[in-house]
Amino acid sequence: MNEAFHVSRTELPKRRIIAFSAVFALETSDPMLRSQAVSDLEQAVKLEPSNIRALELGGIVAYQSGQYSKAVEFWQELLLTPQDSPAYSRLLDAISDAKNRAQMNFRF
Repeated sequence: MNEAFHVSRTELPKRRIIAFSAVFALETSDPMLRSQAVSDLEQAVKLEPSNIRALELGGIVAYQSGQYSKAVEFWQELLLTPQDSPAYSRLLDAISDAKNRAQMNFRF
């Protein structure tokens, strides 16, 4: 499956690579592939800083990979969304949880 992932990355346009990488990362337990997905999503945000989906997915993939500080970085960018959004309070809760987990990681 790893070969298929790497072949696909060379054949797809940049935006589709990012989407494919994120979806694949959510379905795999391979830490190397999840780490690559986080990098791809960071690149997506650099190319399109207002890409809400890349920020959201980046936070999810980073969080699920145990990269809690990176998840916070992605999600804090989403705080620029309107505060009356139903997702806003869930986002604040997710950021708080990721910050707490990141602090616990530093203690070990």
